[in-house]
Amino acid sequence: MKLSHQIANQGIKVTFVSTEFIIARLTTTMPVNSLIRLVSLPDGLEPGDDRTDALKLINIFQEVMPGHFKDLIEKSNESYDDQISCVIAGISVVNLGPYTPDPKAYRGWNYRHSRFWNFEFVMGSQPHVLVIPFPAQGHVAPLMKLSHQIVDHGIKVTFVTTEFINARLTTKMPANSPIRLVSLPDGLEPEDDQIDTLKLINSFQETKPDHFKDLIEKINESTDDRIICVIADVTVAWAFDVAEKMGIQSVAFWPAGPANLALIFHIPKLIEDGIIDTQGTLIKNDLIWLSKEIPAWKSSEFPWSFPGESWMQNIFFQYVFKMNHCVKLCKWLLCNSFYELDLLALNLIPGIIPVGPLLSGNQLENHIGSFWPEDSTCLSWLDKQPVGSVIYASFGSTSTFNQQQFDELALGLELTGLPFLSVIRSDIANEALSEFLDGIRSRIADSGKIVGWAPQE
Repeated sequence: MKLSHQIANQGIKVTFVSTEFIIARLTTTMPVNSLIRLVSLPDGLEPGDDRTDALKLINIFQEVMPGHFKDLIEKSNESYDDQISCVIAGISVVNLGPYTPDPKAYRGWNYRHSRFWNFEFVMGSQPHVLVIPFPAQGHVAPLMKLSHQIVDHGIKVTFVTTEFINARLTTKMPANSPIRLVSLPDGLEPEDDQIDTLKLINSFQETKPDHFKDLIEKINESTDDRIICVIADVTVAWAFDVAEKMGIQSVAFWPAGPANLALIFHIPKLIEDGIIDTQGTLIKNDLIWLSKEIPAWKSSEFPWSFPGESWMQNIFFQYVFKMNHCVKLCKWLLCNSFYELDLLALNLIPGIIPVGPLLSGNQLENHIGSFWPEDSTCLSWLDKQPVGSVIYASFGSTSTFNQQQFDELALGLELTGLPFLSVIRSDIANEALSEFLDGIRSRIADSGKIVGWAPQE
């Protein structure tokens, strides 16, 4: 009611809907000239029923109210020029959501994280969502954080990834975690390089769809909490095909900012306009502009760019091109960003819902998405450096380089004479590299810092 008064004071017409019992109480205290119109709906209870019985109220609200609510909206829109354009509802009445005139106008508590959880499910069961990231740290961590947001709303989450990553997550997951971890065979041999992105992509596309389908069928046969939705990383395009064939709603999730996603979604138009060819190579102009309001892309900045390795670029271009397919299949598209940061880029992707920033906050369990122990000593070192003076060199969770490349990078950083923070993962630090690092550390003293993995927040 207090929020309704604030809305009405902004010149917006408000109709406040509740049960006959509640409206009767409110009417006695509402001034005659109130800006808010009170409307009651039958509560379905008998005069002698206990209206403080929460269980009865819940049952009635779900059985009786939706039909009356729909009729009220239709009646209001037929008899008034001021048609209902938005419904504001508490999260406890999300079952009224399907009756809003426009699903995108639906608002509920914690708008960013709940407006897409407007599912129908069998009474007595718990909504059950299957979450599947691409098997790399930058993809797993944000989806794990989103999963925690989801379970906080009473929704059951099964988090699906490869055996290799599942083993890492399991060691950090508390026994009482509300999130269930499930692994699928990754199709790689024990001796295979688990951070070889090309191998992961090939394995993911060839072996996972059938295993994923079998997992859903097994879950739905063995529990009342059937899978009602699949949330998959945009890069896991086959998950949306599986979900559609099984009649399950799907949600696409992009773990990073929206600008590169906008570029990927514009690939068909860029090919049609002759700006790039079917291998993703720039053939017209020096830059790609999607909008004059955001920076342009050089060819070396494309998400699929591999300078000097055309065969690799073509493979990755075809892979990201398939991401366009998910837009046609998924019901919602989520992004780990927020309007205040990426408004102009978000405007290039119709229907996208920003749900970020997805941060761990004080929830220790959210940090299980990190595959390597974070070396926080670099934070105190950074605090001692002048503002804006430090060069940060980090190549993510999957990049690899040979000894010569690493030597050039390390010596280049050293020759700048500037303070630098360099991240060298433990899984690429072989014996020769470790000796080289020890030599650099002894020379740079306090002017540089090398860590195995830096804090991500």
